[in-house]
Amino acid sequence: MVAVLGACVSSPSPPGVTIGGRYDVTSAPGCIGSPLDIEVVGLGVSLYANRQTPLALAADGADSYSASSCLAVECQSMDGGIAMFTSAHLERRSSTTIHGTYAVLQQRIQCTNDVCPAGFGSDAPSCDFDATLVEPAPVITSVSPSTVSSSDCSKPLTIRGGYFKTGVRVAYETAVPSCSSPTTSRGGASTCDLIVDHATATTITAHFASCPQPDEPPLMGTTLPLVIDNPSELDGSGNMLPGLEGIGHVELGP
Repeated sequence: MVAVLGACVSSPSPPGVTIGGRYDVTSAPGCIGSPLDIEVVGLGVSLYANRQTPLALAADGADSYSASSCLAVECQSMDGGIAMFTSAHLERRSSTTIHGTYAVLQQRIQCTNDVCPAGFGSDAPSCDFDATLVEPAPVITSVSPSTVSSSDCSKPLTIRGGYFKTGVRVAYETAVPSCSSPTTSRGGASTCDLIVDHATATTITAHFASCPQPDEPPLMGTTLPLVIDNPSELDGSGNMLPGLEGIGHVELGP
């Protein structure tokens, strides 16, 4: 909302930061590498660490998230397969700091059907770390209109929130892409881009290039996840860092 007082115009303030964002590890640097990226997904978060596949953590308390996973591959190999165990626990200590525990174990073992043996990872070495927020992830506070039609989607969306950067991308996740050039979110979901008409740090106006269809929502129901993706950028060493993402939703009507 824009308030006009005489000749003065005040811009909307950005929303409070969530746990989502890019962090620098400030202790135990050998435990987990910087940068550490966290993406808020529903009631949980996705943790991107050490350039590995993201680990989905579920909320297990106020500002607390935990998960563990084990993946076995190449089990048909004569030399045995490779089992990869990862676990993590995160606690938000302040608006800009987190504390975590991280464990990882990778071994060549005998396995079947790409399933980790029972108990694998129980003795994985773990370490504690602290990290400080250096860049908040995009935050979506509202989308208007909140429902779009699969037959007439000409009305632009107004997406309000904060921490949007110049060159921000807007897309929706889809199970069956109907767009001519599907893209992929950082988490691996198929997406179709919207056309961004205008963007500021707190407001984006965008419209659908083509209307999403009823079979496109990735889950049962009519909810289309919206992905707000800030552009990639170089770090101080010249390495390309993926853009941070924020997730919103819009309902798909007839």
